Amino acid sequence: MSVAKHARPLLFLLAALIVSCTGDVAVKDVQGDKFGYLSKTFALQSIPGGTATAITARDPGPVGFRRMVLAVTPTFVQLTGAATPPQYRMKWTLISAGGPFVQYLEEQSSNGVSTRQDYGISYRNIQDVRAQSMVHSDTQSTWVMEMKSVEGFTPLATTGSGGGGDFNMNYSWGNPMQLANMTRLAVHCTYGERYPAAKINAKLAGEAQDLSCERMNQNGVVADHTTDTLLLRYGVTIRTRAQTPSDTVLFRFDEVTIE
Repeated sequence: MSVAKHARPLLFLLAALIVSCTGDVAVKDVQGDKFGYLSKTFALQSIPGGTATAITARDPGPVGFRRMVLAVTPTFVQLTGAATPPQYRMKWTLISAGGPFVQYLEEQSSNGVSTRQDYGISYRNIQDVRAQSMVHSDTQSTWVMEMKSVEGFTPLATTGSGGGGDFNMNYSWGNPMQLANMTRLAVHCTYGERYPAAKINAKLAGEAQDLSCERMNQNGVVADHTTDTLLLRYGVTIRTRAQTPSDTVLFRFDEVTIE
């Protein structure tokens, strides 16, 4: 079970021919050095050049931290067709990668047993630009997928918004070797009220501002609704609520460590 940053599209047929770090990997081979794998596979240089240029031209960054670790407890308000996982916990590690880009490792466990890891590099933790998932009951990971191009972009107002303007990103998504037939996706967010970030966790400084977001699939249909909370002091968002056709999840932040 995962609450992803976007609706991951079906892979282009050419992906079946790809090997090495641009494709799938054996899950067991990564577990001995998770952060080494994150650093290598999702380095700043791994972002497609046109994507990085389009984003940094409008928002050069940087974020306001070196490393942030969040211990998270999700609460399933509504879950259709399945039982809530017992003792379900998450650990989110965010690492500044340069400019507005943030590497992340999201680890999930149930009853103290590790079940899944999501690796990637994102734009201010609100939208993936390159990502991969590993389910621990599977032998192989998913393919690496990435933002092939940015077709429309209104950056986050990292100093906050008084309610005017929105965050928008229209982009194409595919595997690293894909040259055509990319999936076109979009995210749109509106700004809410500001409040002290300490309401989320006492260790968070400055103000927070909720963004109400919708992510559209390749048909222009809303795939999910989320609340992504902008931490103004740190220049990143964290997901505080997610709603999909099957469930609604609230995220509680039990521990926060910031370097």
